[in-house]
Amino acid sequence: MIDFTPYFPFSWTMLFVSVLVVLWGLQLFWFWKSRASGKRKAIKSLLSSWLTLVLIAFLLQPNWQTSQSSAPVLIYSNKIPKEKRDFLKDSLKVDKILAKQDYNQEGNPVYLLGQDYGMPFLQSLKGKTIHWIPDIPKGQLSFLEWKGMIRQGEIQQVSGSFFQSDAAKIELQLNGETINAQELGPSQTTFRLEFTGKIPGKNEVELLLGGERLGAIHFFVQEATPKNIVFQFGFPNPEIRFLTQYLAEKGEKVSSTTQVSQSLDVVTATGWQDSTQLVITEVSQLNNRTIKVALEQGASLLIMNLSAPFREIPMINKLLKTDFELESIGTGEQREIQNGLSAFPDRFVSKMGQNDLLEGAFAFQPTGNSKIGISLLEGTFPLLLQGDSIGYNKVWDQILGAMAVDEETNWNIPQPAFSHTLNRISLNQKNGPDEFAVLGQDTVFLQPSLINPLSASGLWQPAESGWISLNDSLDTYSYGLEEWAGLEPIKAMSAFLKASKSSTPAVATVMEARKIGDWVWLVLIMVAFGLVWLEPRV
Repeated sequence: MIDFTPYFPFSWTMLFVSVLVVLWGLQLFWFWKSRASGKRKAIKSLLSSWLTLVLIAFLLQPNWQTSQSSAPVLIYSNKIPKEKRDFLKDSLKVDKILAKQDYNQEGNPVYLLGQDYGMPFLQSLKGKTIHWIPDIPKGQLSFLEWKGMIRQGEIQQVSGSFFQSDAAKIELQLNGETINAQELGPSQTTFRLEFTGKIPGKNEVELLLGGERLGAIHFFVQEATPKNIVFQFGFPNPEIRFLTQYLAEKGEKVSSTTQVSQSLDVVTATGWQDSTQLVITEVSQLNNRTIKVALEQGASLLIMNLSAPFREIPMINKLLKTDFELESIGTGEQREIQNGLSAFPDRFVSKMGQNDLLEGAFAFQPTGNSKIGISLLEGTFPLLLQGDSIGYNKVWDQILGAMAVDEETNWNIPQPAFSHTLNRISLNQKNGPDEFAVLGQDTVFLQPSLINPLSASGLWQPAESGWISLNDSLDTYSYGLEEWAGLEPIKAMSAFLKASKSSTPAVATVMEARKIGDWVWLVLIMVAFGLVWLEPRV
């Protein structure tokens, strides 16, 4: 297929082409009105047409795409041992192997060994099929992520992976005290640590592996606004009474509705409101019309006080269009989650689109603007009776944090975000997203989502490290390239490959743009003018 890239701006090119066509027409008219022989008229017309065609073609600059098969090439970054390079060259059956600085755009597909390339080099590979072969030292983080901004009471999740990690303990510490830890076996390389964000403002916890500090986890906690929570039960047992008191003491707006008969409800406090954000109920109340209306208006629903989970879960799925599933993990009547906390001897099956906590005794699933959560816990108030208020708070902080509904404005800034590196940020607003965000001295323009009209995202490249203000009311953190050593190039490489959506054939066909060279144009124009000049003299 032939395309055109005009030599001059389009409007000027069209003007010159029009002038040439007019001059060509006048020449033909003058030739055929002259007294020359018919043979001489035909030659003059042919040479004039040839000159005009060459000049027009030069102005339009035609080009076309050609395909050619290209051999693969292996490129290596700095500090890759020669033994490893030679081994991969033989394994991949690649004839050409080049250092990063010696690569000149030849070869396809391209095998990248290591990760120290930088964005300018990666951008030069656009259009090629890229295969990445990481070179990550043993024990170094190959992936790490957490939320840069959460709501007060929301669960913060730090997840990551190591490359060939030995058995070790990974933990999070706050002011020297462990807040969560996980033992990693010799073959276990991934981890997930969770805790509740309680203190509004700037927060920092330390990540340690085997007692050695890996780095600081910085995140910002937005102060929570009181939530409107409604309890809907047939009979408020001790579990409900303790939970109602606990939430009221936390500052939540709590009300309860007790159904004393099929047609009569007893309401305490404010009762049902259009702004209800969370409904806590039991299976027997799910057919209540007010619960269905609250779900349609975006409230979340927490179901507890189950008596026969294997019989009740299918009923819940049918009524609420969810797909929770249980599996038995014991033969007794209950299982102990921790001292003083027990649950049914079952747990939720892990599924895509669902999350579980407390060793599978609690799970929730987003459905539209709401969340449906189910608890298999038999009771949490015994923790309070034992004097373990900290344990009780921890359990309900996890559950309520998971069930928290979205606020009017929700920022998503994945961390770690590195300075001088592109980082994606996103915004979700119930009244439609803003067009831009101000982060420190930078203005980031937000591109609306084609799928969700309430969401927008943009790319942010911090110029400095440290805490940076967001729209003068919030803060987020930017890490220097020396922090989380070795993680920044891995993250940059992963983001580039994800954006490029490379295919994976062994040998690819490359489409290359071709055009007539400048020397060819010079020869064609000189020959055309020469023939026109020579014709009257022959």
